[in-house]
Amino acid sequence: MQGPPLANGTEKHPDTNWNAVDWHQQERRVRNLRQRIFRATQAGEWKRVRSLAIRSCCAVMPTEW
Repeated sequence: MQGPPLANGTEKHPDTNWNAVDWHQQERRVRNLRQRIFRATQAGEWKRVRSLAIRSCCAVMPTEW
């Protein structure tokens, strides 16, 4: 029998210490990014919306992991 399943994305980094993540900083980064996407949407800057949306997939969490 296997152990409990890993959370999404932890297969690459099974030794990630989730308690060491500065969650306040990450929440602030996500909030700022969402605000930038919202403002670009309201202004009709669709290239910028796409760019920010793609960036949101990669740049929200630190890349050092």
